[in-house]
Amino acid sequence: MPSSASLVDHPRRAPGCTQVFTRFRILNAGGQELSCVPLGGDAIFELSGHIEERLSGVTFAMRIDTLSGLRATTCHTLYQFPDRITIDGAFTVSCAFRNLRLMPGPYNLSLVAKVDDRLIDQIDNLPIEVVPTDVYRTGKSLPPRTGVYIPDASWSVQTGA
Repeated sequence: MPSSASLVDHPRRAPGCTQVFTRFRILNAGGQELSCVPLGGDAIFELSGHIEERLSGVTFAMRIDTLSGLRATTCHTLYQFPDRITIDGAFTVSCAFRNLRLMPGPYNLSLVAKVDDRLIDQIDNLPIEVVPTDVYRTGKSLPPRTGVYIPDASWSVQTGA
């Protein structure tokens, strides 16, 4: 995925949705655009758009799925943001991932905006890529098929009596 994707007239917009989302970007903590997300790294998923009418009670969700359709994670403002969201005009919402621990590889991202149970806009299957890093600082990268989630884990070994 390019570091910045236009969502205007996007072909993967859900049928019947209003075009609200206009741009999606992945940024690092310093605000620089990323083309992929490093395993164990920090990333900000930024969604910009415009709503023609004042809407109160807007919720946003970002879902990450494997290519086989397994839901890896969902971030949702209803549960992870403390305030009721009201939007009138242009908006930018961001979801900051700290120490992102998804297995390296391609994923599909879905972006959703709702008011109560009414779908406002939704774009599915935006490709994102998590790239390998030496997350455990062992000089080795994890092999494929180790799992979807890579834990923040460490080992202790004691030998002798």
